[in-house]
Amino acid sequence: MMFKELFDAILKGSMLESAFEAVDRMHEQTHSMYRLSVKCLVENQDEIAKDISREDRVINTTVKDVRREILEYLAINSAPDISASLVLTGIAVDYERIGDYCKNIAQLGLMYPAQLESSPYFDLFKKMDDNITAMFDFTLQSVKESDTQRARDVMKMHVTTKKLHTDIIAMLNKGDNIDIQTAIVYALLTEFLRRISAHLQNIASTVVQPYDRVGFDKEKVPSTE
Repeated sequence: MMFKELFDAILKGSMLESAFEAVDRMHEQTHSMYRLSVKCLVENQDEIAKDISREDRVINTTVKDVRREILEYLAINSAPDISASLVLTGIAVDYERIGDYCKNIAQLGLMYPAQLESSPYFDLFKKMDDNITAMFDFTLQSVKESDTQRARDVMKMHVTTKKLHTDIIAMLNKGDNIDIQTAIVYALLTEFLRRISAHLQNIASTVVQPYDRVGFDKEKVPSTE
């Protein structure tokens, strides 16, 4: 298991510990950014966007720090743990991309001068939001505890995200009871949600997949039977 190797390396006192801790902070930051970005858009609270942009800059700096620490680790070790280094770098990049999509959601809120009201479209969006919120919690648990079952749960939940995204796009294509501006908001919003879900799946999949298969969905999950 790729992440088990990484976790074992850190427990042995690897220099990667600092990078691992930075990635752990990135999870908490992006989770907070996600909640705030959705609130910014749904409740039309434009002032929140500044906080999200500031957090995004912090995450971008953290990614650079993680890359530098990993490069230093690879440079000064005669037998570095290449697998652990690749996994950590990939996870950091996934969190950086999640931060970008959270910022995109907030920016969408700035361009849409109204709250999202109750509707069949909102109901589907809310199901996506609830699913992704749970994915954040399960992803952290799977990674910190090397919990393969939670990792598989996250990967299955991404399939649910994609199904909900397909459903709302199909509804938008019919164009029933929705104005053009709001339709564009839902189309962009749910695309951003699908991409955030995909990056959470990537992170969780490091617990159960070898490096070359990280990020693939349930068809690649090893059988539990």
